[in-house]
Amino acid sequence: MERITSQVELHHEELEVPASLTPFIVRRMRTWSDEPVDFAMTLPPTGTMFLTLVLGDPMVLEFPPKAPERAPELFVGGQIRDTLPTSRVRGCVGVTGFEFTPTGFHRLFHKDCQAFTDAATPLTTVLSAGPLHQDLTEAADIGDKMAVLRSFLLEQVSGARPPTVVDSTVARIEAARGSVTVAELARACHLSARQLNRRFLREVGVGPKHLAKVIQLKDAMTTLASGGAGTLRTLAQSAGYFDQSHFINDFQRLVGTNPLAFLHAGESFLRIYMRHQRN
Repeated sequence: MERITSQVELHHEELEVPASLTPFIVRRMRTWSDEPVDFAMTLPPTGTMFLTLVLGDPMVLEFPPKAPERAPELFVGGQIRDTLPTSRVRGCVGVTGFEFTPTGFHRLFHKDCQAFTDAATPLTTVLSAGPLHQDLTEAADIGDKMAVLRSFLLEQVSGARPPTVVDSTVARIEAARGSVTVAELARACHLSARQLNRRFLREVGVGPKHLAKVIQLKDAMTTLASGGAGTLRTLAQSAGYFDQSHFINDFQRLVGTNPLAFLHAGESFLRIYMRHQRN
């Protein structure tokens, strides 16, 4: 649950994603504060990976049970599966990042995404990013740094891997708003459940069951935040739950707060971070 111990406002901006990156990137975002703030937020799973550049004061990340550590300046935020990490900044907040499609990071960088799950990994340890690090260091201001990162991602497009059966399966999960079983998905792509799970771990970072649950909850959160939920019972049924209590328990487990607390928290970074990009 988000905790801000000062009244300083956070600003959020969504920037245009270049057309050639849209098969791999869902959103390009920037968040900042004009004045120092004590900001901390528990980060729920989004079903996606991020590439984040810290532009402001240092960010501290904690992935329980590990001790808090200072985040790298440029890091890959993997899928969140087994823990709810916490991000904290004491000072001026400044971050920009790219949110990948569920398979986008794998397709651009050809990496086993499971290696990044429940962790923030410096990009420079993932691949040969020495020139990128130098370009970021030499960039004169925030705008130049953001342009460097954008150009770096554009350079990866020519070597990207084509879509696979995992991409079509992710599309099925999205179309069903997460209300679909692994058995149904496996039959549709002519794989065993074990084979499909193995492919998802490599190309997405989590299994299809976990991804479906996250998409189901993200869709419900988007509906809740838009004011179109009606009653919690109606929202639970719309999200594919047979009973309200099961929905509330899943919401609490994955989001770190209950639906009513989320609804009454006001406009916040959490809502923007978790917004479901409906097709």
